[in-house]
Amino acid sequence: MNRNKALIKALSQGFKILEKLYLKESEIEKVILQLDNNISFINWSSNLHNINLKALNLKINELIKELNSTKDKLIKLHKEWEEFKTKLFEFRNYEGIVQNSLCINTQYKDDRGKCSQKQVKS
Repeated sequence: MNRNKALIKALSQGFKILEKLYLKESEIEKVILQLDNNISFINWSSNLHNINLKALNLKINELIKELNSTKDKLIKLHKEWEEFKTKLFEFRNYEGIVQNSLCINTQYKDDRGKCSQKQVKS
């Protein structure tokens, strides 16, 4: 009898331990399920951000191309401006020479001396 009581007591304790193990296993499975859900959400969120980043990268690349094109146009315009300034300076010198020549010719035709006041120094 004592032996039966001892066996029953041991079985009872074994069942209690087994019950606790099953409860722990259930808790661990819940935690694993939550972790799986969190991992899925993180993956989904990461994919969404990657899609947004690709779209932003495309826009950035388009803006960079546009900026480079504008820079090239500005460089070309600057070169043209420098050439224009040089030609304008030469043209003004030539204009002064032509104007002086016209005034001298006019003075010989008409001795009033009107051009002598307007002559441009060359």
